Amino acid sequence: MKIASLNISERQTYEPGYRPNAYKATIKYKGNYGEVTVNLTPDLTTKVMRVIADELVAASKEIANDLTKEIIEHAALPPAESAA
Repeated sequence: MKIASLNISERQTYEPGYRPNAYKATIKYKGNYGEVTVNLTPDLTTKVMRVIADELVAASKEIANDLTKEIIEHAALPPAESAA
């Protein structure tokens, strides 16, 4: 079996186990005979978040820098001429 997806989301106020900044996670495995989805415990979800946190922050910063550069480059372009 191979991991098909990892889904991490914030718990909603109506869900069991809700508390501020509480997350839930599921891992979906797929194989030749079907698939299995596993719900992670809150503690295991927190451990997964700790493992990926630094990379998530780094990727977010890189995306923000790239978008900022594009906005600056776009702002430096001469205004478009209106079609007459």
